[in-house]
Amino acid sequence: LNDIRPDRTILSNNGPALVAGNCDYLTVKGLEFQLIRGDGMIFTNCSHLTLAVCVVKYSSGLGIRIDGGKNHLVHSCTIESMGRGGIDISAGDKLALVSSGSVIENCKISNLSRIDRTYTPAIVLNGVGIKVRNCLFADIPSSGIRLEGNDMLIEKNEFTKCVVESDDQGAIDVWGNPLLRGNVIRW
Repeated sequence: LNDIRPDRTILSNNGPALVAGNCDYLTVKGLEFQLIRGDGMIFTNCSHLTLAVCVVKYSSGLGIRIDGGKNHLVHSCTIESMGRGGIDISAGDKLALVSSGSVIENCKISNLSRIDRTYTPAIVLNGVGIKVRNCLFADIPSSGIRLEGNDMLIEKNEFTKCVVESDDQGAIDVWGNPLLRGNVIRW
């Protein structure tokens, strides 16, 4: 106990660090969260949500969870060294096939799944009409993207060292559900 130095001691926070629900037109910009026991940020039924230039790292859960709402923008965010996955987004109406209008772009998601090694992708897309473009996915034991919806657009992304601990997944993993239609993966 004599070796403890208060100036070099770091205590983790029991997460999530930021929670918002039922609020529209919220912008979170330039915040960094780290050393969280749990998920970084959770948003429930928030529409017109913008997350820009945020960082979530060195935590045990997911980086960002978005559940419900529409017109989300996750732009230029970094998620790294997480215990589970990066971004879990569920948006859009699957029954009526109404697009969420959500976009994830220019993000870097790397070094995930320290605790749960498989089935914890960088991004889980669930719903309708979510776009993922210009993102980097690196050093992930599981999938880069798991797609579980309709009319998704995945384009201009880079995948490096994904699916290194599983043999039944892919950099972009799509379930064999015949109802998941209209998805485009290009460039």
